[in-house]
Amino acid sequence: MAEFVVDASALAKELKDEPRSAEFRAWHDGQLGAGAVLSSSEMLGYEMAQFGRRHGRYPEALLLVEGLVLHGAFADLGPFLDALSAYDASYLAVAARRSAPLVTYDDRMQVEARRHGIEVLAP
Repeated sequence: MAEFVVDASALAKELKDEPRSAEFRAWHDGQLGAGAVLSSSEMLGYEMAQFGRRHGRYPEALLLVEGLVLHGAFADLGPFLDALSAYDASYLAVAARRSAPLVTYDDRMQVEARRHGIEVLAP
């Protein structure tokens, strides 16, 4: 079964129309339909709560997060902290530990993920 690590820049596209939202929604629906495991850093819950609050979509944001498997990443942040905040590094740490592609639209995270051999998707 396929597993993907999703960050807030990707999951937020379910709640707000912005560039590439339609493509992400189609990809997301396809992965859910195929039984893929969508996981993330525990940080996602906080980021999506803030995003939902700011955009008047708090309940929907929490429902999206509840559908994912969340992982702690504190012990694995080290290799990523030179270039990223601890918050962003947590997504890369989870992707590295799970050997799963990272789904992100954040340019800096994409660069760092690739530098560390993590596959990146931005559907």
